[in-house]
Amino acid sequence: MIKAGTCKHFNGIQNEKCAMEINMREITGGDSLGWVKRMPCFEKNGTKCDLYSEPTREELEAEELSIEKKIQEVMLVIPLVSKWKDKHKSGGAGEDICPICKGKLNYNISSYNGHCHAKCETEDCISFME
Repeated sequence: MIKAGTCKHFNGIQNEKCAMEINMREITGGDSLGWVKRMPCFEKNGTKCDLYSEPTREELEAEELSIEKKIQEVMLVIPLVSKWKDKHKSGGAGEDICPICKGKLNYNISSYNGHCHAKCETEDCISFME
């Protein structure tokens, strides 16, 4: 997710390197404690690497539209999740028609906590876990 005040190459602290292959742990140096506050990926930290690049207005608008699209897709799937959970009160798995692309939507309801995991077989369609 890109946002103002953050380098558009930043891809999360769970990754060793940003999208430009910069090792974020190496360039911050020092102790692990507080390393995120030394990252040059955030404008508020006061330092920037040579490849720092903020997203353009157009990129931010496209990101916002993308997020809105994903929210609408989730809203289409929520009624199915309720139906699946009613059907598999003690856990189970199955498939349904994807309300987004009409492909095959595979799901699994956990017998442990009742959470749902689902993934459409169509590439780049919905995939989620509670």
